[in-house]
Amino acid sequence: MSNHSAYEMLAPSIQRALYKKGWETLRPLQEQAIHILCGTESDLLISAQTAAGKTEAAFLPILSLIQPNSMESVRAIYVGPLKALINDQFRRLEDLCQYAEIPVHRWHGDVSSKSKKELVKRPGGVLLITPESLESIFINRSESLRHLFHSLSYIVLDEVHSMHGTERGTHLRSLLSRLDHYTINLPRLVGLSATIGAPEQTCHWMRPDQPERVKLLLDENNQKSVRFGLFAYFQDHEEQSEESKLDESKSASGKQALINHVFQSFSKDKNLIFVNARSGVEFYTDELNRRAKSIGKPGQFLIHHGSLSKEIRQHTEKMMLGRRPYSTVCSATLELGIDIGKVRSIAQIGCPWSVSSLLQRLGRSGREEGAPQRMQLYVVEPLPIGENEAQYYPELIQAIALTELMLEKWVEPPLSSVGDLSTLIHQVLSLITETGGVSALMLYHRLIKAGAFRCVPQEVFIRLLKKMGQEDLVEQTEEGDLILGLKGEKIVRSHDFYAAFSSTPEFRIVFQSRPLGRLPTIYVPEVGSHLLLAGRRWRVIEVDHTHREIAVKPAQGRKQPLFTGGNGVIHRRVRQKMRDVLSDQTVYAYLNPTGKELLQAARQAFVSKRLQQTDLLPLSDSKTIWFPWTGSHIQSTLLALLKHHSMKVTEGLFSLEIEMNETQLSNALRKIAKNLPKPELLAPLLSHSVEARKYDEFLDDWLREWSICQDIIDLDGAVIELQNALKSVINH
Repeated sequence: MSNHSAYEMLAPSIQRALYKKGWETLRPLQEQAIHILCGTESDLLISAQTAAGKTEAAFLPILSLIQPNSMESVRAIYVGPLKALINDQFRRLEDLCQYAEIPVHRWHGDVSSKSKKELVKRPGGVLLITPESLESIFINRSESLRHLFHSLSYIVLDEVHSMHGTERGTHLRSLLSRLDHYTINLPRLVGLSATIGAPEQTCHWMRPDQPERVKLLLDENNQKSVRFGLFAYFQDHEEQSEESKLDESKSASGKQALINHVFQSFSKDKNLIFVNARSGVEFYTDELNRRAKSIGKPGQFLIHHGSLSKEIRQHTEKMMLGRRPYSTVCSATLELGIDIGKVRSIAQIGCPWSVSSLLQRLGRSGREEGAPQRMQLYVVEPLPIGENEAQYYPELIQAIALTELMLEKWVEPPLSSVGDLSTLIHQVLSLITETGGVSALMLYHRLIKAGAFRCVPQEVFIRLLKKMGQEDLVEQTEEGDLILGLKGEKIVRSHDFYAAFSSTPEFRIVFQSRPLGRLPTIYVPEVGSHLLLAGRRWRVIEVDHTHREIAVKPAQGRKQPLFTGGNGVIHRRVRQKMRDVLSDQTVYAYLNPTGKELLQAARQAFVSKRLQQTDLLPLSDSKTIWFPWTGSHIQSTLLALLKHHSMKVTEGLFSLEIEMNETQLSNALRKIAKNLPKPELLAPLLSHSVEARKYDEFLDDWLREWSICQDIIDLDGAVIELQNALKSVINH
């Protein structure tokens, strides 16, 4: 085997495993990772495309290092975001570990209690686990934590981009800090991701006290060729209701043309067809299978999304691994690295919210050596009516902007989660349960000073604890320790406590006792109504409100189901790139003819309104549209600033419509820029529009508004957009 210097650093048993698996060489990425992990004491963050060998880059050296003493306790933990991903990695690691006689364990909801008890009794080797299952160990096996993890040396964090900047990531970071309390030495961290927008921020998230300890390893030797097309379709009449869209005789011509193209392009080979909303996944699966059935290929298109039953999702994954070529219509559930075999091409219906998501989905194709990555992105634009942002065909322009930023190799940085007091409440309850009772000072030290919530000031934490006491989540003993209150005990005992993120109450959908999926309780259909679910058509025959169960039977009619879920957060640079796309005359070779026509029409409208020179567009003597071309959070801050000054405002996707003429608005913006209010005065104006986290209901107004100030309000960014608007007025 070549590359001897890295290869010879591996344990002999791992060398034998590679030989028996037929490996002839190590990839450069793996060589570098071996040198860093075997030759230094550093942590490591690996950023490389899907199928670049990241897992082996982490575990070849880790297994070599723990092999001599693999049974002292659990020696290495792999944390993955999905049970299916853990099962995939378990199969991959089992092959390597059997040669080294290192045990590999899984711990999640589908693993038997017997297997878990055996691990607790005789811990060792590698443990693969989700953040929620790690939480369950803190809650239910607290007396075994030191026995399980005292010699823990390595923690591998997979798909780290999907964690950082989210409630789940804050939860995981807190669990890692708490885990340090039970280990003899500080475990080394290895982060894995295909898309990292701001590596220095991720390094700081991984190791808050010593971010310089995290070495960054970027794989620049495994760049694949990309075949990409953007297909736009024009819906030449007014937007229809959801019911009429689903009436096969009245479907919009633009959408039908899109479906025809997807069917022609993706009815052969193995492909993934991503749709942004679960209701859309159901609609397109039904439409595509209707066409497949007409040519004698029923069931050609499979389905996968988070509201389907585990059995249906696993069936889809199994079928994709088989020999027959299927295409799966899916939501973000297949965006991460679950093994579903060799996918040839990706379809993306509707513009995604981020470059990161676009890259992740593109990366699901072309996993074979030398194979290109393929994607076709589809958008449908309705006929614009009146003077508004629709005349600039925003979905098409955003799709072009994301594509261009992807080609520039730019990715969004993580969102701020500094103000996540909901997860702090969760961790207070968890730590009290783990210890049986703890002082406020120890809570502060473990969770704030040495934990994941270092940006939470002491006075905010004290106020939070007092509010938790008022809500009966915690109470104080005569000795001064905090213990769970009655409501706190009830919350910790609930089946969904292990997850720090919220889940909507749901009804189970069943056919002859076989689970099909779930629907939110706020969207429960009536008896006799029709429903699309699991890619099939159903009629509701019974609704059991007591047991939250809906019985269905096969039917011919259909109605698109409704699910909860909001829009994504758009970064400022994406909106700025949209403005650039409209301002210049670049011809994009990846656009279809309709896309080129719509782009030209949007550019003509943009120039005719002189929006390349000004951000303010007068509509009448009493109304003006402001195009700040900025990110979601800055636009929300601008909206709050205008409302704070009693201005009547309507928010669009990327514009603000204000009931003032241009001169009045310019004068008002100057006054705002000269006398900015404090963020805490703006937070109440946004509190009703900000999506609540899981335990936000236990916050008082002051705490909720503090949280909004940390994570949503961006006064510095708003000032820049105010200045840009005023400059454009002067230049105009």
